Amino acid sequence: MSTRTPTDPRSSTDGRLAGATAARQLHREIAGSPDRARRVAVVGAGGSGKSVLLDVLDTAYRDGGVRVARAVPPAGEPLGPDVALVVDDVHLLPEAELDRLAAIAATPSARLVVAHRPWPRPPGLVALGALLAADRAPVVLGPLDRTGVAARAGVLLGQGVAAELVERVAAQTCGIPLLVDRLLAALAARPGPGVPPGLLAQLEYLVATVRPRVRALLRARAVGAPADPEILEPLLDLTGPDAHDLLDELAEEAAAAGLLTPDGAAIPLVSATVLAGTAPSRRVELVRFLAELELARGGDVAAAARGLLAAGATGTRAAAVLAAGADEAVRTGDRAAGELYAAAVRAGVPSLELAARRAEAALLAGDPDAALAHADEVLSAADRLPVADAVRAGTVAAAVFARRGLLARTAELHRWMGALTGAPSLLAVPALVGTGAPDEARAALAAPPPSAPQPLRPPT
Repeated sequence: MSTRTPTDPRSSTDGRLAGATAARQLHREIAGSPDRARRVAVVGAGGSGKSVLLDVLDTAYRDGGVRVARAVPPAGEPLGPDVALVVDDVHLLPEAELDRLAAIAATPSARLVVAHRPWPRPPGLVALGALLAADRAPVVLGPLDRTGVAARAGVLLGQGVAAELVERVAAQTCGIPLLVDRLLAALAARPGPGVPPGLLAQLEYLVATVRPRVRALLRARAVGAPADPEILEPLLDLTGPDAHDLLDELAEEAAAAGLLTPDGAAIPLVSATVLAGTAPSRRVELVRFLAELELARGGDVAAAARGLLAAGATGTRAAAVLAAGADEAVRTGDRAAGELYAAAVRAGVPSLELAARRAEAALLAGDPDAALAHADEVLSAADRLPVADAVRAGTVAAAVFARRGLLARTAELHRWMGALTGAPSLLAVPALVGTGAPDEARAALAAPPPSAPQPLRPPT
């Protein structure tokens, strides 16, 4: 990256406010009439560009011949009529200074611009906000949309930014301006897939500014926990009658710091940063606990199982969740079912216990050879397994043989399954008719149970 010069577009007002429509509009107002009385609040999460905007407004006032003060005047010291007061981070000020700001905000001739995060909201800030809102609506700085991200990319990287890059940056940052700028700068210095490791190390310092319990919330969201108190409270060990309120406060603080979106969604770049700073053993344990909570409440077990798969979790607890997640994936037609069953076996579930379900998953995934292999494992040990497993495996094998035109093998399997269940299988009849054996088809329902089918794999 080149060193900034006075002609660098990133140092210009347009460059610093690129993509931020509300900020640009306020700047135009003040630059156009700096002498006009104006009392306005700028509200936005950390990294939304409040400080940048206030610096730009400071310059606009000074260029218009108006003196600027950047700190609340001491008690008893009036604000001069020719002074604009521009104060950042007023949510951090003591109540006495907030009271003085409120007194200035009540003066119709004042030039006052304050900026603050949406949380915390001490009583003095609530009173100040009410006074300012009576004069005009606050200027809210939120995430950038795709157009805003493209504008920032154009300023930082030059013209001709690929749409794919804009989409990638927007998806990773959820449009948080600070994150957009840092990711664009990192990609400019080190193009390629993935997030540059140096950026994650840089952002770890940003995450470290919030309380440990907020970081714990970010970690939980990073491993896939939903924004659901039923999951988050036990995951964060929040108990007692105030648990709901405390969870809300943690979420508000995270969003106000720009580490969750305004509506509480996880930000992929922040999640990657948090996980990069989390010990692997802690991550696996957290994913396992999340999966168990989802399983207990009948939630999205497949998603929890995928989290365990990604974390490489093993052991009895993980194996049970992986198997349950694979079962759910089969019911919903998710092709990840086979991979989850394989992970459950690696985690400790006996292979034979899952073989029938793995056969069904392989068939649904369009892998008939794997389906036959798993079905053969079941039927070779049918006398040691529940009838339901044998029937499931036999049904899978029969479907594969029917697809391959081996109708005699299909009929054999259906007749055998009918004998196992004590209910003649009507499904055997079409296969027998298809093989030119109508008399056998008519007799199929009354035929004695055959011996176990021969090995399933057809000769090559």
